[in-house]
Amino acid sequence: MEGNVIKLSFESNWKTWKFQTGVTLRAKGVYDVVNGTCVKPEPESDDYERALKEWLQKDFLAQDLNVTRLDKGPMPGESIVEDTVSNLKQLGEKLSETMIETKILMALPST
Repeated sequence: MEGNVIKLSFESNWKTWKFQTGVTLRAKGVYDVVNGTCVKPEPESDDYERALKEWLQKDFLAQDLNVTRLDKGPMPGESIVEDTVSNLKQLGEKLSETMIETKILMALPST
C-alpha cells in the first residue's frame, strides 16, 4: 500500500491527503502523538526512560509518515511560520519541533 501514497500539494489535494494520512497514522498507532493526546513524558514520571523511548519511537514514526507525504518545495506560509516560531522563542516560549509541527497541522483546515 505504501506505493499508493498521495503527496500533499497543499491546496489541490488537501482532503484526500488528510484522510489517507490520518488512516495511516491511526493504523501505525501514532495518531495520538500528532494530535497531542500522547505527550512527551516528564522526567519526574515513573519509568521515565522506558516511557521516553516509547514516545520518541512513536514521534519519529509520526514525523516520518508526515514528511514523506509532502510534495517537495516550500509550504504555503512557510516564512510566516518561521517568523512566528522565532518570535515565540525570543519571548521565552519553549517549542520543540514536534510541538511546532503539531500546531501547524492542527491549524490547517479541517476539510
